Amino acid sequence: MELDAVELFAMAMLFKDAGPLSSAVREGLASATVVERKNTGVGFFTTIRFVEPLPAESAQSQWDWNFSHRSLSHGGSFIAWREGADCIGLEGVSHRGDWPVSFDPTDVVERS
Repeated sequence: MELDAVELFAMAMLFKDAGPLSSAVREGLASATVVERKNTGVGFFTTIRFVEPLPAESAQSQWDWNFSHRSLSHGGSFIAWREGADCIGLEGVSHRGDWPVSFDPTDVVERS
């Protein structure tokens, strides 16, 4: 399965720095596949497999990015973690209420 627009957006926001892992993630997204995707009502879980193993990251094993969104009264978060040498788990979650049926990334504003 291919990544959808929300998953691609989330990964771009979570891995936007210049480090070796982030660079490998961004470069590998075009050929990465979704192993599993689950809607939770308040968000989603996705397991993403990359064609090549990802570089080992030193101290960081989890990444998160908080945002405001027109359809989420209290905003939301994207969270990612390593699930193996070639897999990353991704979660999108609403801070309050249901995840919107139609989530438009252009309606996102980064929180500081």
